[in-house]
Amino acid sequence: MKRITKTALLAGMALASSTLLAGNPLITDVFTADPAPLVDGDTVYLYTTHDEAPPRQWLVMNDWLCYSSKDMVNWKAHGPVASKDTFEWGTHDAWAAQTIRKDGKYWLYVTLCGKDQYSGRAIGVAVSDKPEGPFKDAIGKPLVWDSMTPGPVGWDDMDPTVFIDDDGTPWLAWGHTMLYVAKLKPNMTELDGEIKMMRLPNYTEGPWLFKRNGVYYMIYVSHILNGFHEMASYATATSMEGPWTPRGLMCRDTKNSDCIHPGVAEFKGNWYFFYLNGALTLANGEKGDAQHRSVCLDYMYFNPDGTIQMVEQTDRGTEVPPKTAEQIAAAVPKGEIKKLEPFPKVYAYGGNPTPKLRTVTEMNELTWTGRANTRGGLPVMSTMKTPFRDCTARTGFYENGGCETIGQTFVAPSNMMLHTIELYVGDGEITREQPQHAIKIALYDITGTDPNADTYTVGENLFKSVDGREPYFVYTPQGPDKLLINLGTNDGLGADKVVLKEGHTYVFELQAPRRTFPISWFRSEKDLYPQGSAYRDRRKITNRQRTSGDFALAIYPYRG
Repeated sequence: MKRITKTALLAGMALASSTLLAGNPLITDVFTADPAPLVDGDTVYLYTTHDEAPPRQWLVMNDWLCYSSKDMVNWKAHGPVASKDTFEWGTHDAWAAQTIRKDGKYWLYVTLCGKDQYSGRAIGVAVSDKPEGPFKDAIGKPLVWDSMTPGPVGWDDMDPTVFIDDDGTPWLAWGHTMLYVAKLKPNMTELDGEIKMMRLPNYTEGPWLFKRNGVYYMIYVSHILNGFHEMASYATATSMEGPWTPRGLMCRDTKNSDCIHPGVAEFKGNWYFFYLNGALTLANGEKGDAQHRSVCLDYMYFNPDGTIQMVEQTDRGTEVPPKTAEQIAAAVPKGEIKKLEPFPKVYAYGGNPTPKLRTVTEMNELTWTGRANTRGGLPVMSTMKTPFRDCTARTGFYENGGCETIGQTFVAPSNMMLHTIELYVGDGEITREQPQHAIKIALYDITGTDPNADTYTVGENLFKSVDGREPYFVYTPQGPDKLLINLGTNDGLGADKVVLKEGHTYVFELQAPRRTFPISWFRSEKDLYPQGSAYRDRRKITNRQRTSGDFALAIYPYRG
């Protein structure tokens, strides 16, 4: 059976003519992304964003499209149901959205850039009496905007997913790099209580909530392969309040795209997984890529214990019948990571765990210069007050041709024996196909060099293990986390011999092979610490205004 996409109108201009094309991609006459299905009776409605960027340009997205199907094979186009102009408070970037039905009305939750007091990404809500629209702004302002959420970036209020529990409670989840969750009031236009943050391994964006057999599922986009190609991971819980158990991967990266953006639907006894790739070529010859994406659809299957089998991305999609119960039971998930480590692990050289060299996972809301951390006492030196808020950029060993060192210079404020260095780090690869790369730690005395110089040279690493080799660790990533490297006496690293001298300039470095992705170190884009700067391959990192920022770094002395 062939999939049918009818001609639609967009902003007074006709889209490409009807296309008859079997299999994936699902929609073939325009570039679509961010699929969000809604099952309403005997019909599935699919809402998508619309990629319109000129060739070789970044995302241009102005409206949200709607399609419907009664068999998950033949699809009818309804054209745009809302646009950026639907919201007077918005300006541009009509990004991911989702529609849900409640009390006979249809509620469309969207991502849009706001203006004035709503600057940055914001979550808006529109309403309609029909699933195919048109939708109108329900409240005349965003439901959520940047000043309401504590994340370190202005674009974290995006990718809303909405879910109504069995007791009628509506929930909203959203976020980029940080995952936010909040209840909605029954009117669907107000938050009911505080916004909470949920921590999931490698969380990036694109959450999707649903419930099956009493179990809550949170599907989400995760950066796992080399840090840039998105995959889909998931977690489960027996309550929306948690605790949530990470279950690992359920769909790998897609063709010709660094995005995936999942959506899930159950329809007539089968489960379906919507995603996107960049494999479509339009009739006019325009080829898909990371900025010109296309929605795809494949079956999704569950194991008897409720875990999700790895989704198989196919060209034919739902044109073929779903697997039988026997075939599902016989399927062996390939490469599925059943469970991620709940906490990072750090290993000394040789791969043997060293208790004194470890990480501590916290919510990263500590004020380094305002109150003590959980180990007691205040740092004697920190590059910023609140890394959780101040860090708006990240640097790793993979980007821009790769590098081998990332470091932060600082000046010791007093003579001290070093005990603890705190960093604000995260991300990193965790795949079965690729081994994790060890990260060396190094501390150099570069006194005589300006701590804000364009470059520096180093001598002997002050950190040494008992056998003279440089120590390293392996980080199990789980999203942005503060990494505590505890360099105490008798830890095998000779840290009791590392004495920082007052007024001396030092640089602390992370070192790893070029073009690997073991970790990212988060930094500010403003000069928050005048006595030092952030460096990449021992060259100062500067922005377009030629000003430098700082990596999040705090120094604690040994207190006996």
